[in-house]
Amino acid sequence: FFNPNNEGRQNWGQGVSPSVEGHGEVEGESSLPFHQFASRIYAFHYNPYEEGDGYAVPEADVEEIEAMVRESWGRFFAWA
Repeated sequence: FFNPNNEGRQNWGQGVSPSVEGHGEVEGESSLPFHQFASRIYAFHYNPYEEGDGYAVPEADVEEIEAMVRESWGRFFAWA
């Protein structure tokens, strides 16, 4: 993902720290394991009108993402 800070020392909590090298990144990019990225980016980019295939992501990944969200920024929201 694009990281305008090109900063490899960021700490997004719960052990989530983007890398800026070693995983195919080019200058200005960072990377994270999918579940870590999804657990953070959802808060900023969710659009209910642009939902894709809900089964494209394995259920185990969805559960891990949800757990990370509920334990971080999502703890402030009412969950259905």
